[in-house]
Amino acid sequence: SLTRFVHGGSWHNFLHKYEEANHLHKRMLGVSARYEEWNGAAPPSGESRQRCDQGYQRLLEAQCNDAYWHGVFGGLYAPHLRAAVYRALLEAEATVDGRDGAARGARRGDFNVDGAEEALLANDKLVAMVTAGDGGTLAEISYRPLGFNVVNSLQRRPEIYHRKLREAHRQAGAAKSIHDRVVTKEEGLERYLSYDRYGRHAFRTLVFGASRTPEEYKLGRLEESEELAGGPFEIVSAGADCCELVGRAPHCLCEAWNRIRLEGSSLEADWRLRYSGLAELRAGLELVLNLLAPDAPDRYFVLPDGKPRLSWSGEVRSDRIALVDEWLNLRIDVRVRPEAVWWIYPIYTVSQSEGGFERVYQGSAILPHWEVTEGEVRAVVRVELGMARC
Repeated sequence: SLTRFVHGGSWHNFLHKYEEANHLHKRMLGVSARYEEWNGAAPPSGESRQRCDQGYQRLLEAQCNDAYWHGVFGGLYAPHLRAAVYRALLEAEATVDGRDGAARGARRGDFNVDGAEEALLANDKLVAMVTAGDGGTLAEISYRPLGFNVVNSLQRRPEIYHRKLREAHRQAGAAKSIHDRVVTKEEGLERYLSYDRYGRHAFRTLVFGASRTPEEYKLGRLEESEELAGGPFEIVSAGADCCELVGRAPHCLCEAWNRIRLEGSSLEADWRLRYSGLAELRAGLELVLNLLAPDAPDRYFVLPDGKPRLSWSGEVRSDRIALVDEWLNLRIDVRVRPEAVWWIYPIYTVSQSEGGFERVYQGSAILPHWEVTEGEVRAVVRVELGMARC
C-alpha cells in the first residue's frame, strides 16, 4: 500500500509546541476521568444520572477538536474558539464538582505532564492553575459563574509561514505570479512579528534594569532575569485556597516569594523579592488578561484618566485599574499595594487562515512594578472578578 509513504503531522507535536493546547487538553482529560468515575457510580435512573448525563454532554462539547490544533483550518490561534471550549469544560467541571456538594480544594500534581508540579486551586467562584515549572505563574484564572478563563492568551511563536510574510515585505512591488502571491487581511502585518520567551500567563515575576522603558517592554527587550521570569519555582505548600511558592535566581542575586490565595471571587498575590546586588532594579508581577475584542466599544480599561479600549498601550501611575466587558457582563478590578507604575500593551499574533494572514488580539500585557529599594520590594496584587453592571 502506498499509504505507508504518506505521513501527516503528529498530534503530539501540537501539544509539545503549543503549551496552551496541552493545558486545555490535560484539563479536559482530568475532568473526563472524573466523569468516568461518576458514570460508573451513578444509578441507571434518577437525579444523579440526569446531572451526570447533562454534564457529560458539556464535556463532549469541550472536546471539539478545532481549538486544540493549528493549521489553515485549525483554530488554536482564535481566542473565541478557545473561550468556547473553556466555557463547556468549566460548566462540565462545575457539574461534577457539585456531585458531592462543594468545589474541590487544592490539588497538587503534574497535571499538564510537563515534568513539573502544578497546584489547582478552586472554590465555587474561581479556578486557578499554578504552574511551578514556568516561573510560578498562573496559566488559568477561570471565573465559574460565566465559564470564562480571563487569561486565555497565546505565546507569540515563530511559524514557518512567517518567512513568506517577511519575504513579501522585502519584495514589495516586484512582479509575482498567482502562485507567489501572499494574501493579507491588512497592510503592515510584518510589524507584529515579535516573539515571546515564555507563555502568556499571569503573575510572572519580572526583574529588570531601572532604565528600561515601556517601549522596550512592548518589544520584548526588557532583558529581565530569565531565571525568575521563566525558571522553576518550588511549591512550598498548597492548601484548600492557598499556594506558597519560592523562586531563586543566583545569577541576578534575587529570591522571590509569592503567596497566592483565593477568597470568593478574588485572587490575591502577596509577593516579595529580595536582592543582594548593587545595581538599580525595578520588579513587578505581570498579568495577561484577555477580553477578546480590543476595539469593541463595550470592552475597555478603567484608568485614572479615562476609559480607553483594550487596544490601548501606555503608562499610568495608580493603585488600581479595571477591565470591563459589558457584553459578557464582566468586570476585572486589579488593585495593588503600594501604588505602582503600570505598563500596558496589547498582544497580537500573526497567523495564517484560509482567508490569508491576519492579526489576532491575544489579550493585554499588564505590568505593575516598583523600585527595588534597600534590597527588597514587597507588594500585594489583588484581582477581583464580578459583574460589570448590577
